[in-house]
Amino acid sequence: MRYGSKMKRYNSTFGLLLLLLLPLNIEAQQVRMYCAQVDTAGAVTINWASVSIPVGYQYEIYASTSISGGYTLLATEPITSTSFTDTYANGGLTQWFYVVKAVPIPPTTGASYSSDTLANITFVFFNPGTGVAELYWWRPAIPPFSTQDKEFIIMRGEEGGTMQKWATTDTTLYFDTVHICCKVLDYQIVLHDSRGCDNFSIIRSDLMCDFIAPDTPHLGSVSINPISEKIELEWRRSTSSDTYGYIVLIFKNGIWLPIDTIFGAENTHYVDFNTDAAVRQRYRIATIDTCRNTSPMGEEQHTIFCNVKTQICDGKVVIKWDAYDNMLEGLTGYRIWVSEVGGSFSVVDTVPSNQLTYTHLGIDEFKDYIYYVEAYNINNGYAASSAKSVAKFNRRKEAGDVWLRYVSVVDNKDIEVAVYVRDTVNFNGLFLYRSDNGGTSFSQVATKTKSAGVESYFFTDTKVDVQTVTYLYTVDLTDVCNEPFATTDTVCNIVLKSVEALSDVNEMVWTAYYGFGVRLDGYDVYRQLQTETSMQLIDNLPASQTDYSENVWDMAAQGGKFMYQVSANEDNTNPYGFCDKSFSNAVEIGKSPKSYTPNSFTPNGDGLNEVFKPVLVYVDAKEYAFAIFDRWGNQIFYTNDITLGWDGTINGKSAAMGVYSYTLTYRLTPTKMHVEQGHVNLIR
Repeated sequence: MRYGSKMKRYNSTFGLLLLLLLPLNIEAQQVRMYCAQVDTAGAVTINWASVSIPVGYQYEIYASTSISGGYTLLATEPITSTSFTDTYANGGLTQWFYVVKAVPIPPTTGASYSSDTLANITFVFFNPGTGVAELYWWRPAIPPFSTQDKEFIIMRGEEGGTMQKWATTDTTLYFDTVHICCKVLDYQIVLHDSRGCDNFSIIRSDLMCDFIAPDTPHLGSVSINPISEKIELEWRRSTSSDTYGYIVLIFKNGIWLPIDTIFGAENTHYVDFNTDAAVRQRYRIATIDTCRNTSPMGEEQHTIFCNVKTQICDGKVVIKWDAYDNMLEGLTGYRIWVSEVGGSFSVVDTVPSNQLTYTHLGIDEFKDYIYYVEAYNINNGYAASSAKSVAKFNRRKEAGDVWLRYVSVVDNKDIEVAVYVRDTVNFNGLFLYRSDNGGTSFSQVATKTKSAGVESYFFTDTKVDVQTVTYLYTVDLTDVCNEPFATTDTVCNIVLKSVEALSDVNEMVWTAYYGFGVRLDGYDVYRQLQTETSMQLIDNLPASQTDYSENVWDMAAQGGKFMYQVSANEDNTNPYGFCDKSFSNAVEIGKSPKSYTPNSFTPNGDGLNEVFKPVLVYVDAKEYAFAIFDRWGNQIFYTNDITLGWDGTINGKSAAMGVYSYTLTYRLTPTKMHVEQGHVNLIR
């Protein structure tokens, strides 16, 4: 008979009593444990036999996770039983120690007979990924029964196959070196008992493989075919005799990614049809063997990035390229190939391996040219070509206008400069210049090239101090030789600063904005309180006014920090149809914080004095904390929101009348916190 639908284990004082009785019954045992067997689900079946048990007896089965005690009654079984299955033992992970006791069936009384202690074989299969299966287990009986074999049997089989005797050992560990490619192997530990019953563990499985890596291959070249313009790789065959193929890897987003697998040891050429050859690409090769082991990646090689710059006025082309690294057996040098557009390529010159630039003289300015650079090794024949670069010589005198739309502070740290050029104007680039000394001198800070269909261009200047410095900006429109043929007006950013004012007044001034000229419609003033998530428009001022002040006493409870920003607004008379804004930097104005905390409140529903909270004046909302505690010191309310207080409830229920304590914390100065503790009376 089994107690409970799920083998509920009953704690019993029998554990201690059993340990006291066991030594007394050693000589007269009439219940003999044979073996413990674990099935695939982890259930443990114990087997026993009895000799001359009197009529009117039954068996009690006890178990413990410790041989020394704490035994739990699992079930009772009729005296005709010779086995019991502990269905929920989880014997694959847990070792249980079992004792079978023959006892009189109540109400009959009499002597009881206890078996030896026998445990299931708990078995651990560790696969360290080295091709060695590490097996560990625990003995079922200490000391071993005299009927148990001296050696354990290690059974092994392939997944789903028949288990076979693989090895024997008189220890409780065994390391099995695997000599197969990759198969799932099953292991089980068996201990034979001469009485015809085997102790055995659960069967454990894992994928075991031969992990010996093949030799690393060596890239010969990574080249861009000048005809197909696809990237081609060549490498030397791996020296491993069991080479099965090769893995091609490319460096993307900070990691090496496999892009293809080439099968066949002699296949040492690959064309990458999917990768942009116009961008510098990095490749490596790894070998795979017949067991699918992968070698370490070989040395990296990359495509050559070639850049040509025409100097039309001087009648020459300057070709530059990046160094080609790790060419097999060393780099001899570079060949410079050139072709008139539509013609065939020829080598114009050869340069040594440490030279990364070449100037081609004697150019016909009425023709276009195509160049590429080839790295090579003269001994092994490996060569790597760069992508082709076109040098155009179609210079002409350009004409047109460029318009500086606005200069505006963005993100309170950078300056955005917007420029307008009609798409019909032919130009090569926009050159942005900046002065930080009132226009005495300018330095170039950024450039942009013409984009088809684009008329508005935006620069972001990040190397600025928007809080204190007024910068002047101007933009040049340049031709193919980067010589300017049109220039914008000079426009500055707006610098907003706070000034000292009365205690409840915020006052600020800003530099006038001249970018819109007579089209300046006025200035908008924005403010953000600490309880708000964004700037709010609070006033509009005429173009002649560059200062502003406001009394913020009515907003004192909304925090102690006030953020301001102004914008210059363009009217609707812009000849290109724009109606732009130029924003200043944002400034923060802080006030000296104060607070007053009441000593009582009456949350009785009459609408008066219902919530207990400090009266806050200019308290910094970013570092604010308010907490309530009961008389035992338990926190019953907490907030870091300056607008919230305690409504006299605890978990939605009215708190009892009485005295409660509180703590109030907020920042007074950059280096000092206000910490206040006190009491409040809750009155209903």
